[in-house]
Amino acid sequence: SVYFDGTGDYLQLADSADFDMGTGDFTLECFVNSIDDSDYQGVFGSGDYDNDAVILQITNAGVLRFTQPSGIDESGTTDLQDGAWHHIVMCRSGTTLKGFVDGREEISVTYSSGIDWGHSSNIIVIGAVDVTDYPGQYQYKGHISNLRLVKGTALYTAAFTPPSAPLTNVTNTKLLCC
Repeated sequence: SVYFDGTGDYLQLADSADFDMGTGDFTLECFVNSIDDSDYQGVFGSGDYDNDAVILQITNAGVLRFTQPSGIDESGTTDLQDGAWHHIVMCRSGTTLKGFVDGREEISVTYSSGIDWGHSSNIIVIGAVDVTDYPGQYQYKGHISNLRLVKGTALYTAAFTPPSAPLTNVTNTKLLCC
């Protein structure tokens, strides 16, 4: 896993067509062990929140959250800051965007807009939210492991048993890190 201390640690990737999900299916998943509930913490998203797609984060209440500047603000219910590892997922199938924690569906929202993480020439960020407009804020504190982005495939559409082994490179994997 990668440890983020919440004070300037984050990974960034240059924009790529690989991160433009368009209106198609995708799966973004990882394992987290979050240890701070002082603020919203970015797990995966854009370097410029105001002009980009849905952000995967953990709220100051310690639950999974999807947020997007033009309207999505949905949260789950499981406490992710309990000192344990959790498998979290953001997955779109058709126009339904779902969030799963440890195999249980906690978020379901209709979202048919295109998703382009990186939005033109911006960066992709792991471990923070919007390092452009909010530098030093909303940074993740804890561990992230096995972050995988799969373009074109919704791997999870209903409740499932979470993986118990490291994630692997499946068809259409565009990112596998941490």
